[in-house]
Formats: sequence, structure tokens, C-alpha cells
Amino acid sequence: MTYNENNSFYMSNNLKLEDIKSFVTIGNYGSFTKAAQALGVSRGHLSKQLKNLESELSVQLVIRTTRSLSLTADGHKFYRRCKEALGGIAGAVEEVLDNSEEMKGKILINCVGGIIGEDIIAPLLADFAALHREVELEIDFNSSRVDLVKDKYDLIVRLGKLEDSEFMARGLGFACMSVLASKDYLSSAPALDCPKDLKKHNCLTGSISTWSFTNRKNQKTIKEVSVSGKYSCKNGRALKNAALKGLGVVRLPEVYCREEVASGVLVEVLDKWAPYRVPIHLLYYDKQYMPARLKGLVDFLHERFTLDFKD
Repeated sequence: MTYNENNSFYMSNNLKLEDIKSFVTIGNYGSFTKAAQALGVSRGHLSKQLKNLESELSVQLVIRTTRSLSLTADGHKFYRRCKEALGGIAGAVEEVLDNSEEMKGKILINCVGGIIGEDIIAPLLADFAALHREVELEIDFNSSRVDLVKDKYDLIVRLGKLEDSEFMARGLGFACMSVLASKDYLSSAPALDCPKDLKKHNCLTGSISTWSFTNRKNQKTIKEVSVSGKYSCKNGRALKNAALKGLGVVRLPEVYCREEVASGVLVEVLDKWAPYRVPIHLLYYDKQYMPARLKGLVDFLHERFTLDFKD
């Protein structure tokens, strides 16, 4: 089926969907006059549509006399199948409209994992599901960079700087970062006075290997340093455990290591330099076409997201 410049749908063999709908209406009413009135067209227009349809099919569908109208055998078969098909289309339209306007239907979500995703965002998703029992949530904590269209997600919760995107993005907050190491590691490691000193260290990296800092004193001097090491993992808990075992310097959201810092097991380094906060965004399709369930979830997450991460 294609769509032409005159706003008419055409099917294979140049059949017009409008002509088929008119034929089914004729079959429903058994009368040209009643069918024309139901469609809001003239009898002449309806007759022309039927002639076009029969011509394209090379089959007579209706037997017309001055007093009566009846369907041919082929007309009955065609009417029955077309009526069923049009009913399916109407049902599909109604279902889509219902799902878009009401808080029901499925939402497929890709979310950053670790503490932020699993311990902060996931409970919020459960709260939303408890409030809206007809909404079905499917959550994927796959850390690979995904695409809304290609991977068929409705909503993505992404940690980090956004690349240019054709999709809508709504800031959820920021993750304050810490650069840490264990006392055991630091006792035998080179001094760490400025970001460039990280090049002398075994840095435990995730998906980001360029760490950015601002000078705490003047807030203007910005330093970026490419780091490397012998241990890399896209999981914050795994990186923290590696740091606890004295394997090197790690950069993590502050929420990952509050207890370890408070107890002195992990020590913040580069006191004069503040790691950049990492933004957290919600990505979704054009807001103009968002179904109610998705808009409701986006608003809910934005309102309830932990204040520790707010700008």
C-alpha cells in the first residue's frame, strides 16, 4: 500500500482503499441511497467508486436494477473478506489510540546499571508500576550504548555526555564524581598533585578513558587527561572492588563509595581538582507523539529522582 499526493491510499493493482470501504458500506446497507448517506457522498460518486473497483478487479461485484441491489457470488466473498480486514484496521487504530491516551501498555527501558540504575532508578520504576497497574515495564541494564530506533527502546536512561541526537533528551540530574585509591596503593605509588600525574598510575577505567577536572580554587582552569591501566570494566561495583584491593586509581560516582571514604578505606586524591559531574539524561521519541504512559513515566522519574544528583 502506498500514499499519493492527493491523499488517497492505493493498494496493489491500483485498488483504492476508499473504493473498497465504499463497497463494504454498500454491502452493509444493501442500498446505494443509505450507503451514500452514511458516507456523506452522492449516489453518483458512490456508483463511480464501485465502477472503478469492478474495473480494476475485472469482476462484477454488485447486481443493480431499478428496484433492488444484490451482491454477486464473487461480491459476497470479496465483501466478507474486506469487511473482516477493515474491522481489523479499525480495531488496530482503536487499540493504538487507547494505549496512547490511557496509562496502559508496554514500555521498554534501557538503563545505566550499577548503583544508580539498580539501587536508585529501579525502585522508582517499581513505584511507578505500583501506581499504574496496567502499564507493563521491561527493564534492560545492558551497559552497551543502544539506539532507540534500532534496538526498539521507548526510553533510555543514559549516564554521560550526550552526542548529537535526533531524539528528545530531558536532564535527570548529575552524578557527582570522586577519584579514589586505597591507602595501600598510594603508599607505594607516585605522588598525585595534578591531573597529568595520573599518567604515571594504573587507572581503573570503565567506558570513559578521558577524565576531566576543574581547579577548585578558581573554577576556570580545566584539565583533561587520557588515562590507562591494566584493569577495565563497565561496572562500577567491579571497579570499586578492584580499587579496594589496591589495584589502582578509580573514578566513580560519589554514591558508590560513601561508606569506604567515611571509613578511610578509600581516599580521595587530587584535593585541588574537582572531577566533572556526569549528567544523567532521559532519551525518548519526539514529545509530540509520546503516549500517556511514557510521558507519565518521564515526568515521574524527573520529579522523584534522588535529590543528591540534582543540579
